[in-house]
Amino acid sequence: MRWSEEQTALLRKLWAEGVSSGSIAKHFGVGRGAVTGKLARAGAPKLTKEEVARRNRVAQRTRFDGAAPDRAPSHKPTKPPKPPRVAPTDPAACAATALLDSANAAQRRRDQMRSQLGWRAR
Repeated sequence: MRWSEEQTALLRKLWAEGVSSGSIAKHFGVGRGAVTGKLARAGAPKLTKEEVARRNRVAQRTRFDGAAPDRAPSHKPTKPPKPPRVAPTDPAACAATALLDSANAAQRRRDQMRSQLGWRAR
């Protein structure tokens, strides 16, 4: 991306205000690496550990436009529980499952025998 003077000025202004590089990247429609690279080339000051921690706390509370988030961020996204595994009631499905299970068991026995005999798999 070619950065115009106006875009570079806005980039530096947003960075000085404490906006995260990810939010700036979304605003300009570029990747976060493009923003951090331009900041480095433009000579923007590097952040201290305390400044990074402060920005992270602020980012959790507000969005780019300064509005409050719709909901409080959870500490960890939860996955929905897996549905219980139900045995198929269709006779054809039962037969196919049994055939597949027996084929897998036979392959495991062959692999075990080969490893005991020291043969390598092809």
